[in-house]
Amino acid sequence: MSKNFEFTCHHVGIFVSDLDASIKWYDEVLGFKMAKRNIAHLPTGDQDMCFLTNGKMYIELYDKKELAPFSMANYQGELGTKHICLEFADEDYEELKAHLVAHNVNIIVDTCHPEVICGKPGGNRVLYIEDPDHILIEFTDVFRPETY
Repeated sequence: MSKNFEFTCHHVGIFVSDLDASIKWYDEVLGFKMAKRNIAHLPTGDQDMCFLTNGKMYIELYDKKELAPFSMANYQGELGTKHICLEFADEDYEELKAHLVAHNVNIIVDTCHPEVICGKPGGNRVLYIEDPDHILIEFTDVFRPETY
């Protein structure tokens, strides 16, 4: 029998068009603080980047001014990561939503997956927003699919 490894998510990497503006947005809107900024040695060459942190979660931002912006038109037309998801406490839903609105964040989806679909008593509340480069960020209240 092979070993079952247990993993936790360390970080997600995001290419952004303006590293300084994104650092500011992720700090002011989502509370991610600068952990480290440096030059990363990637297989494609050296790249200006930074790690932001909030609790045990890191977001790695790469300065990629030369890339085409994210397009919702291609959301389901290409393989690869489509969004990141951040979990919030069930009781924080209204306060989180008000915080996002106060920061002029574009809320794309504000829904509750019904109990009959997700199995969670009362349903599963979900918000989707866009960062400054239109990268999708999902927020979900506490949801453990294997529990329901």
